[in-house]
Amino acid sequence: MKKIMGILLMLAGPILGAGLFAIGASQDAPGMCVIGFGLALIFVVKGLVLSDRISTYWSNRLLFTAFGAGGVLLTTVLLADGEFESRPQLSLIGFVIGIGLLYLGNRRQVREK
Repeated sequence: MKKIMGILLMLAGPILGAGLFAIGASQDAPGMCVIGFGLALIFVVKGLVLSDRISTYWSNRLLFTAFGAGGVLLTTVLLADGEFESRPQLSLIGFVIGIGLLYLGNRRQVREK
């Protein structure tokens, strides 16, 4: 039953993510695009864990690293685009969260048995 649920999550994730991404692209809402991409990634990774393709250890590392790198890159792009023009110090929040997630994803962890 877990494998069937994993396969369903791996199928539903990209479909829901692509739908949200398309809605965000058509409405000029980049936040909705990021939510769609993140949702698809979470569903696919959770489906891989349920179908016993990867362990929880590697799924946590993958998700933390992906969201950390995305946070740092998105904050950099927004800063370069001038979105923080009146208060650029607010970009520090995005950098700290992104670097924190990268640290959590890449630190040495104890494997579950």
